Amino acid sequence: MKILGIDAVNIRDGGGLTHLREILSHTDESTLLFNQVIVWGNDTCLKALPNKPWLKKINPFPEKANGLKRTLWQIFSLGTAAKKMQCSLLFIAGGSTLTRFRPYVTICHNMLPFTEAALQQYGNGLRKYKFLLLRKVQLNTFQRAKGVIFLSYWAMEQLQPLIAKPQLKYAVIPHGINPAFRITNRLHRNIADCSKAQPFSILYVSRIEPYKNQLTIIDTVAAIRKDTGWPIRLVLAGLASDTKYYAYMQQKIQSVDATSDWIAYQGAVPYEDLNELYAQADMAVFASTCENMPIILLEKMAAGLPIVCTNNPPMPDFLKDAGLYASIDEPTAFQSTMNQLIENRELRVSLSGKASEYAANYQWSKAATDTFQFLYSCQ
Repeated sequence: MKILGIDAVNIRDGGGLTHLREILSHTDESTLLFNQVIVWGNDTCLKALPNKPWLKKINPFPEKANGLKRTLWQIFSLGTAAKKMQCSLLFIAGGSTLTRFRPYVTICHNMLPFTEAALQQYGNGLRKYKFLLLRKVQLNTFQRAKGVIFLSYWAMEQLQPLIAKPQLKYAVIPHGINPAFRITNRLHRNIADCSKAQPFSILYVSRIEPYKNQLTIIDTVAAIRKDTGWPIRLVLAGLASDTKYYAYMQQKIQSVDATSDWIAYQGAVPYEDLNELYAQADMAVFASTCENMPIILLEKMAAGLPIVCTNNPPMPDFLKDAGLYASIDEPTAFQSTMNQLIENRELRVSLSGKASEYAANYQWSKAATDTFQFLYSCQ
């Protein structure tokens, strides 16, 4: 009897929840390999997961639990619960744990704690030290694991020397892309055909964080509008996860677009509504300087959006030659690259087709099969 336990008590939203939901949704008895899967999680997480005959969902907290309570439960109770349920392996879906249970497999979702340049953008604030603490906890988690799943080869290459555990098993298993994001027959308009009533729409979806560089994008689009007179609308969407940076962004928006004429911040758009947002855009930017696997970039690719992207790794590994690149640390170069894509409709059409083709290679069914095969091998 092979039983897989999954620790998801710290997963509530974002890429971690998408990953867990999709790999469980795309798994059936023929690819499961285990006799049963047990997920410990909060109500928000468990409600998002599919109902399967082999899947058991357990909320260990009858009432809402804070971060400290969840951490203490992981340290002192998770292992006991897993042994009681006769688990042969634990999968730490949130990436970090202090459990004493063995063996377990974890996953690397977040490269921010290991990227010095991105951390420097937080100054000496509390969040920076939170990420530095997370770095220690995650490295400790990796070093005590039987196996680690990475989402990109770049992330694995960066962290292997830090983990320094020769007998550790590794696997690179990228996320899949929901086919709902795929848009066929996308309309590519000439900038000359756009107007104030029907402006050229540039979309940037990402969490509001310093290393996502929304402030620079706002300044860049403002400069393009001023220099060219083009009727351009900038649409920003994403969870305001850094309140201080979010306040700076709102101040910036007020300073360049006090009448809300051309900037629209949509807030945190539900996952199921993102495809409509992609469908309404003419072009996208991706200005993040720190990613493990840029899932939002891949969603934009699947939607066939022409993209201007930062040249930081691992973005070129995924976008390849299906977009234009520039350094976000060189605003003039980024602006010039955006200008090039806006005014060249033929280039946008060409890049759109390539992006959609490359994104089609990322399938959740393959990610699910590869994940469960790797987990089974780590028992």
